[in-house]
Amino acid sequence: MTLWGDLAEIEGELLENVENIKPVLAFCDVKCSIYKGDFVLSTTPISSLLINPAFEKADNLQKWHDSMKAKNIDISLMPSRLMRTTRKVKISDILDGSLANVKDMYYKFNAEISNIDNNNDPWYHACKKCYRWVTVIESAATCDYCSGEDIDYEERYRLKFDVTTDDQSLSITLFDAAQFFFGCDVKEYVCSTFVKKEDSGYYRKLVLSKGK
Repeated sequence: MTLWGDLAEIEGELLENVENIKPVLAFCDVKCSIYKGDFVLSTTPISSLLINPAFEKADNLQKWHDSMKAKNIDISLMPSRLMRTTRKVKISDILDGSLANVKDMYYKFNAEISNIDNNNDPWYHACKKCYRWVTVIESAATCDYCSGEDIDYEERYRLKFDVTTDDQSLSITLFDAAQFFFGCDVKEYVCSTFVKKEDSGYYRKLVLSKGK
């Protein structure tokens, strides 16, 4: 959802203030479109917004959110409807190039994780400008690509593993999408492994994923 005009300035600021409590929102008179293959919504001059409206569907949605929170389930990491309904293929279809080479086309396949290539370090220090690997010495980072020293950097996922099915293998590298694999963002993963990796539930999940 993209807010425009007064909704962006007035209600947008209000939404920023209540973001942490995760309110239920209801929009009226919005327009829909397809942008880069994704279904998107945006407001119009006559759009209106209700926060925590008092009707049955909103109440049911709030109850569902509360139940997910009670079960410690992060709903932001749940699969999108797009991925649930996309076409299922085989690894062989990917390897032989028979799939249509269309921008923003999505496919899914089932396979077994046969090996984790970097289970000890599924993340790296990255330049905030180009996302390339940086060298960090005493908290000062150097980026060879940007030719800069003492640059701003951050942790980013880079999980590399192999999957196998029907005697065919495929190597996969996940960057930001690795958060869906772990169930947490990269900062939370790194913090959980600072003292001892074996004590981290996220690390154990990674190790035990082999063969699944």
